[in-house]
Amino acid sequence: MVHAVELAGPSGRRVFGVLCSLPHIIGVLARAPAASDASFFQFPAWVEICRRRKGVSVPDYLSEAYFSALRELPSLAADAATAEWDDALLSCALSAIAAAKGQIAIAEAVLELDTKTAEEFLIWFRGGNGGRLGGLFARRSPQRFIVGLT
Repeated sequence: MVHAVELAGPSGRRVFGVLCSLPHIIGVLARAPAASDASFFQFPAWVEICRRRKGVSVPDYLSEAYFSALRELPSLAADAATAEWDDALLSCALSAIAAAKGQIAIAEAVLELDTKTAEEFLIWFRGGNGGRLGGLFARRSPQRFIVGLT
C-alpha cells in the first residue's frame, strides 16, 4: 500500500497543513461513509501513525477539532460497513479505528494487511513453515478456551 503522507519537512508547513486537513477529510467522510473509498480512512490513519511515531504535537488551537475528528472514525467505519468492502477498505477502516483508539502499532500493521498477507501471517503464527509462535497460538486458541468451558 502506498502511503500518501509523511509528517516531515524542513519548515514544518507541510506538517501543519496535513494536521489541519485531517478534520476536513473526516468531515467529508462523515457526509457519506458508505459511499467513501479506502483513502478516506487511510489518510487519517496514516497521519495519526506518523504524528505519533515522530512525536509531533497537535497545536493547541487545532487540538479540539483534530482529536474530535479522530474520535468519529470508529462510528464512521461502522456506518461505512453497510457497503461492500474490498481488502483495501477493510484494512484502512480497521487501521483508522486502531489509530483513533491510540493503538498505533496495530494501526500501522493492519494498514499493510490484505488477504494474502493475513493468510501468510496466520501460517507463520500457527507454526507452519517454520513459524516460531506455533505453541503460543495453540495455548491461546479461542476454540480451545471455549471447548474447555463446555
